[in-house]
Amino acid sequence: MIEGLPDKLKEARKNINLSQKEVANYLKISPSIVAGYETGYRTPSTEVLIKLSGLYQCSLDYLVGKKKENQIVIDIDGLNEIQISAIRTMVKAMKQKHE
Repeated sequence: MIEGLPDKLKEARKNINLSQKEVANYLKISPSIVAGYETGYRTPSTEVLIKLSGLYQCSLDYLVGKKKENQIVIDIDGLNEIQISAIRTMVKAMKQKHE
């Protein structure tokens, strides 16, 4: 079991106001399996972790403990290079404001 993973999964799910049943439906698995992930009784596969990071809008690194803080994942699929550049510029400006 990955240290801290059960708590992070539960917290991430609650942050977007989903029930275990809703997550189970998304993953096409039983709610008891989702409960097992959140209690540490079961360990999700890499494929499931990737799906959960997308659903929970957090990085895979955060879930597996490589990053201390949660990072928001922005889906840029379908955006052009100008739009992507604008997002990067806004994020950079916001970070500089807090320094």
